Amino acid sequence: MKRVFLLVLVVGTETGLAQSYDKLFSIGWDNNIPLSNTSYVKKNSSRGMRASIRQFMNEQFVMGGDFSWAAYEDYSPRQTYPTSGGALTTDFFKYVYSYGLTLSGGYYFRPGEKIRPYAGLGLGASYNDFAMYYNVYSADDKKWGVLLRPEAGVLIRFTEHGSWGALAAVHYDYASTKSTDAGYSNFSNVGIQLGIVVIDW
Repeated sequence: MKRVFLLVLVVGTETGLAQSYDKLFSIGWDNNIPLSNTSYVKKNSSRGMRASIRQFMNEQFVMGGDFSWAAYEDYSPRQTYPTSGGALTTDFFKYVYSYGLTLSGGYYFRPGEKIRPYAGLGLGASYNDFAMYYNVYSADDKKWGVLLRPEAGVLIRFTEHGSWGALAAVHYDYASTKSTDAGYSNFSNVGIQLGIVVIDW
């Protein structure tokens, strides 16, 4: 009976270890192109970053979370604008500061390979600060909304069993944040991410 118990214990332990999957952490640069209301900001944001944490649930499916940040800015040259009380001559500095926090899942193709394409989807919250500076005045409108982020990319391990790798991805962000002052019914963008990955940390 002791031998049977010992055999069951050993097999159970080995099975449990065999089903232990990697964790994944990534951080990288995120370049974003605005799609909605480009009359407010039309320039792409090269000032962006994204950090992600994932847990492989099996060899191909992952769950985790993301934090993202991007700053968009645009400039309107000096002009004269008529008002009800006269006219205002000024230039405009316009900014959108965008923050996102999502629960994300993904599916990795080609398990066990050094190069692994993947597709994923994130759902969470977005916080946008729409700011404008003109003459000696300023105005901003801060809004929360729902964030939806589908993405596709590739994970590349530097060595076959190494812990370090690189990540490249493209994503589309749709946030339900609205700003009447800045003329937004939503805020959407497409982005390209390049980052460093630590696997099984």
